[in-house]
Amino acid sequence: MTTKDSERYNLRKLRSEDVKDTITLSLGFFGLGFFIPTYIYIILSFLLKSSIPKWILLGSFYSELIMIAFLKDKILFLFEMTRTAIGRRTPYILVFGTMSAFLLSTISNLLTVGKNLFSLVFVVITFNFSLFIYALSLLGMLEDKKNYFNQRVLSIQPMLWSILGALWSYGNSFRLFTTDSNSKIVSQVSLLFFFSVFAVAFLIVEDKKYKVKLTISEKTEIYDKFQANKTSWKQLNFSPQQIVTDGLAKVFLYQIEFLLPSHAWYQLNIRKGIPAEFAFAKALYFFVLGYVLNTILVTFFKNYSKKLDLLGPVTIALAFFIYATTFIFPTIGWLFTSVFLVGFFICHQIQKRLGFTLPGIVRFLSEYNSNNETNRFKIHPVNLLVVYIFIILTGIFIDVIGIQSSSYILGLLIAGLVVIELLDARAKIKNKQQ
Repeated sequence: MTTKDSERYNLRKLRSEDVKDTITLSLGFFGLGFFIPTYIYIILSFLLKSSIPKWILLGSFYSELIMIAFLKDKILFLFEMTRTAIGRRTPYILVFGTMSAFLLSTISNLLTVGKNLFSLVFVVITFNFSLFIYALSLLGMLEDKKNYFNQRVLSIQPMLWSILGALWSYGNSFRLFTTDSNSKIVSQVSLLFFFSVFAVAFLIVEDKKYKVKLTISEKTEIYDKFQANKTSWKQLNFSPQQIVTDGLAKVFLYQIEFLLPSHAWYQLNIRKGIPAEFAFAKALYFFVLGYVLNTILVTFFKNYSKKLDLLGPVTIALAFFIYATTFIFPTIGWLFTSVFLVGFFICHQIQKRLGFTLPGIVRFLSEYNSNNETNRFKIHPVNLLVVYIFIILTGIFIDVIGIQSSSYILGLLIAGLVVIELLDARAKIKNKQQ
């Protein structure tokens, strides 16, 4: 029996319980994918308009990087040790999912007031922690529900519904900045996410073995397992070239989230007088649209993927040139076209190194991406700290030299990718000749 026939046979063997769990988990990932872009929009819009130091806002906004670096292993260990009457994942999904929905509305209200910096930073960091715990719990429940018959179907849920949720959310966010009822729209997003949290918590019944107390031998086994898989701070297991290449790709993936909209804001708002928030929202929407379209083409058309790999340095150089022209021709149509093309061309190279990623969502689904077989660059605490430091430094640059000059940082990052790609291609050619 061929692999495809086997998979088709497996799908026919799905139980009604498997179908129900798959649909419910799909709703959970859709809710997460819909929820996070709204959070990105309201924070980064505030970043553009606020007089608060940008490095403080960016430091709190990306605080989950520190949590992943220092707390991820401990949290996963806690998950394994948890046993309650309603299961081991359900309590975390219910508590931290509800907290995340409530805190997003709180953040929106604090941004409107904009007076208490300490309260804002504290709430944003708490929100990141809650959403990170929820995302890990949701992914853990997905892994728990996998079996021989449904594992293929479940494996695509995070990617599929995160994409659909993100695109819908990015489109919906146009309304967020073209209406006076911002708080009402944020409340609607929080309510949708809240319903998805409760659906997962109450419609999925965890296995009975997760509701019984662990024996001492089971606790010891779990402890030994996590000690063996514990990430070492001293051992990177990567060549210096790979660390630099993949590390720069990861820095770019994170920083484009606020540098690209900042560039669009400067080019259109300062020079053309177009409302800042609309330009900001539309830039991210077209970037993600290009990113997703390229992901679909690479996934379903293998010949296209191979050709894109061969032209890797050329496509990055082309994207850099397109981006550079927006400084000279800051027209609305060309700017958004260039943003789409940058997402389309560059993100294939990032995805090739880091596995499936989607700007924004990847931050809270890091555990899924680190387990992805296509991901050659494993998430290491040192790498995450380096990314976080670069984000803080970029915030300081924005405070010192302003948004106009700091938007060129993105161009330098893309230029860095071009140089590294060309050097990498040259090294590969030399190896083949030898």
